[in-house]
Amino acid sequence: MKKDTRLDEIVKICEKSGTVTISSLARSLGVSEITIRRDLSLLENLRLVRRKKKGVSAQESQSIHDLLNYHIEEEYNKKTEQKMRIAKKAVNMIKPGETVIFDSGSTLYYLIQALPENIPIRAVCYGLQIAHMLNKKRLLQLILIGGSYQKEMDMFESFTNEEVLKSIRAQKAFISAFGIHKQAGLTSGSFFASSIRKKIISSSEKVYVLADSSKFGVIEHAHFADLQEIDTFITDSGISEEYTKLFQSMNITIITA
Repeated sequence: MKKDTRLDEIVKICEKSGTVTISSLARSLGVSEITIRRDLSLLENLRLVRRKKKGVSAQESQSIHDLLNYHIEEEYNKKTEQKMRIAKKAVNMIKPGETVIFDSGSTLYYLIQALPENIPIRAVCYGLQIAHMLNKKRLLQLILIGGSYQKEMDMFESFTNEEVLKSIRAQKAFISAFGIHKQAGLTSGSFFASSIRKKIISSSEKVYVLADSSKFGVIEHAHFADLQEIDTFITDSGISEEYTKLFQSMNITIITA
């Protein structure tokens, strides 16, 4: 099990089980107690877990509660008008013949829906629902990166996903973020998702972030990019003047829908 996936699992186990011992975590995850102690040091610094005399427990915070109860299908029905407008703007960026990587995320659902029925692109994705929606389009090619399916986030997890992405070169990538912050950069609520997004960014010529304005100023625990790594942010008109001016000063394109 890779470190990013293991860190996610530790937080989930602590949240679901209350207080757990280090030895129990080591057995559950198939690693040594030394490895678990190192993981816990990182998670403590991120204020995601707390070590006690009898074991480890999750920090009681609304952020963790929201993360572990995140379901992409529920998120799909939130801020629908903003997401539809963002998707329509994003579709205009995609050109025939390109290889395009599609991240997971509720706004990405709207982007796939907005794609023309006949669009000659090579589409790369790692989400089951995203793949199902893309399969209904007339594409040049659909590449699905598989693994163990995580339904709540519509993502496949695999030891080989990152290696596959290293071998792909795309003209464009469309990704989502839980948080976009002027100092903390782009973050998500999953170490695994952040690890995949890092590879997507490094494999793509241009990177577009699709996020409604509520995501700006927010910090989640798993960092995956600094602001300057992004070419374009596509958001709604609710974005603050502070972030608009910041992106202009950094020569980052911002498109409002």
